Amino acid sequence: MSIELERRALSDKPENNKRNLELSAYFTIPKLETAHRQIALISGMKTAYNKKNYLLANHFASKILTNSGGNGKIAEQVCAILLMIKSCFTQYIRKLTGYIGSKNQSFR
Repeated sequence: MSIELERRALSDKPENNKRNLELSAYFTIPKLETAHRQIALISGMKTAYNKKNYLLANHFASKILTNSGGNGKIAEQVCAILLMIKSCFTQYIRKLTGYIGSKNQSFR
């Protein structure tokens, strides 16, 4: 619990982003009851998404879906975030490759 309290005490300054994400990830490691673990994973996923660390957010989202069995309101919210993450990845790849989006072009 002290990990989460320390994470919340950090300010939102950009220089604290790395530490904030580290603490979010550490908080998901302890063996907690499933419900409490879900809360830690959701918190970590939202923190990572808000800090634009989509790879970590995707990792947390996958663990949430695994724990919940893909059922319920939480799973729906996680799937929505996964779709946003996929969109961000797609935009990033298009930007890197110079892909414009014409129907005749494809990734090679």
